[in-house]
Amino acid sequence: MAKLIRLIFVLFFLWIGLILLLDNIVMPHFVDRRTTLTIPDYKDLHAKPVLMNAVKMGFTIEDTTIFLPNLPESTVVDQFPPPGLKVRKGKKILLKISTQQEFTIVPNLIGKNIRSAEILIKRLLLQIGEMDTVWSDSIPRGLVISQSVEPDSSVQKHSAIDLTISRGQWISNFIVPDIRGDGIQTAEKKMESSGLILGRISYFPDAELMPYTVMSQSYPPGTELAFPDSVDVTVSVESINDIHNQRKRRNQ
Repeated sequence: MAKLIRLIFVLFFLWIGLILLLDNIVMPHFVDRRTTLTIPDYKDLHAKPVLMNAVKMGFTIEDTTIFLPNLPESTVVDQFPPPGLKVRKGKKILLKISTQQEFTIVPNLIGKNIRSAEILIKRLLLQIGEMDTVWSDSIPRGLVISQSVEPDSSVQKHSAIDLTISRGQWISNFIVPDIRGDGIQTAEKKMESSGLILGRISYFPDAELMPYTVMSQSYPPGTELAFPDSVDVTVSVESINDIHNQRKRRNQ
């Protein structure tokens, strides 16, 4: 008798388990497989309501953009699968959407010198944004260490790319070079080679010197500095009017 009761209980629980299995796993899968949706015709419609409608209906959307300046921005120009096709819920629909903005691929600038990076960026109709410099024990001076946008990324043309440039190995003592008598561009290069920064530029009229020749510097040549300070300079100009012009340019 006890064995019979035990058998009845086992059969009862097996029956309950079978019902739960059918109700929660088998039947939903079967019903979902039989549920079909008809793909609408999204061509020539604006992308935003199309995406909202597609998600609401239960489709999965993957979109790409194509440069078509003669079409309104964000217009669906093509789709796959085609409209009218009956598919299961969750089917992926590929949409091709117009854009009036041209895109380009960001190059890999890491390891290039500044000049090469500038040429490559301009060739791709991009712009150099902010440039920062850091000390590096492994990357030689003047080479790009990092860039603000990852290589091979797609960005709009004329976007700005920020760069981090190596200053080379840390220098324990910074020797101020003699830049008196140099042109301002030569002086700036000498300062950079010494690990220092060209600071504030003052102008003084002197018709006997070539314009923009360094007349004096805030630190005497040969001064040893424990940190990379900036060195202020005074440069020559031909007349007082040149001073006013330089101030206007700096304030623009």
